[in-house]
Order: sequence, then structure tokens, then C-alpha cells
Amino acid sequence: MAKGSGRSPIFLDYQSTTPIDADVLSTMMPFLTTHFGNPHSADHRYGWEAQAAIEVAQAECAALIGAAPQDIIFTSGATEANNLAIKGVMEALVKRRSRLVTVISEHSCVREAARATRRWGADVIEVSID
Repeated sequence: MAKGSGRSPIFLDYQSTTPIDADVLSTMMPFLTTHFGNPHSADHRYGWEAQAAIEVAQAECAALIGAAPQDIIFTSGATEANNLAIKGVMEALVKRRSRLVTVISEHSCVREAARATRRWGADVIEVSID
């Protein structure tokens, strides 16, 4: 889109990122401005407040899907989530099931996580597409 063309751009990558919902933003604002503690810092009030907020969010998310709050894990983004899922499952299952099948067109973080499971003895198969 040429600068100054007067036309609005069309954004087609909502899988990558999306605008923040107004309700989410208002809920998060205190944690982005005044309650900015690290939830893993257990020695001060800022950490305690952040940890309490995470526990509330875990409980709310768990209730939506019928899960236990401790089963809800928040990650910083897709790469971390994909690594956790792929490597976590494969490390747990490699003694019983040692084959992981993926497609060559997968995102690079998925392919790299899959390839990394080879160190536990997994047989990684990357299927071509045509």
C-alpha cells in the first residue's frame, strides 16, 4: 500500500497477531502499569499479586473448558507453546511410542521441536506435500 494513498490497509494475518480486545486491555492495564510483579518472585507483594492474578486467570480458563486450574499453562507465544507441547509429549511417550509424524510445510518452530525429539530416540518423519 502506497504511503498517503488514503486507502485503509487490509490485514490478513490474524493467526499471527490480533488487536487486543477492550475487556482484555482493561483487565491487563493494572499489570502493565502498577502491578507489574514477576509471579515467580515470592519474596514481595508485587510477586504475590501477580501470582494471585495468574491463579484467578487459570481458574477462569479451566472452568471454560472443564479442566483443572493447575492444568492451564500460559506461555509467551506460539513457539514456546509448540515446544512445550511437542517436546513434553514426546519425552513422556518416547519409551512407548517413538514416532512423530509432521509435514514439511509446518511452521519452523514445529519442525525444529519435532527434530529435537530425536535426542530421546524418536523417529521423526517429515511428510512432503504435493
